Amino acid sequence: MKEYKVTITETSKMTVFVEANSQDEAEQIVADRWAEGEYILDADNFVDVDYEAEDAAPKQEISYAELTTLFRSVNDKHLEPIVGYVVFTTDSFDAPYNKESRTYAISSNNKAFQSGMGGYSIYGSCLDGTDPCVRLEGYMRGENAWKIEECYMKQDDYDKLMTNLAPTVTIPPRRIER
Repeated sequence: MKEYKVTITETSKMTVFVEANSQDEAEQIVADRWAEGEYILDADNFVDVDYEAEDAAPKQEISYAELTTLFRSVNDKHLEPIVGYVVFTTDSFDAPYNKESRTYAISSNNKAFQSGMGGYSIYGSCLDGTDPCVRLEGYMRGENAWKIEECYMKQDDYDKLMTNLAPTVTIPPRRIER
């Protein structure tokens, strides 16, 4: 079993009537009164609840440019393929999707990250399993391109990769004699 971090968001709603000279003033009056405790929303004002789960494992956030550089380095050094995660913004889609549905796992063994492959394909699968093996590069460019919200690697994978990419031979500095 895996551990997940689940965020619960409850929405409460109350409508009040105030007299004011403008809409902005009306909102400010209500905001002030709410801050002073005049309006208290409780279970009677409940309208909705939302749950959003994500992997509880620590992660290393990186930019998409850094992720592609790491992918290329892995391939150039002939290391085992690695996986990174790309989360696309909610407004990239026509319908609302939770974070797990908008997060795609991408492997370094895609042609776009391999020198001399002559291809630009990037395949990924969303974490909730509803969109497996999607060719993403077409969605990531153009006028209606999906926008990246964040990129990351699992912390353990990132740390292991940094160890593998570290230089194995240290060259001492040259000593210049005069």
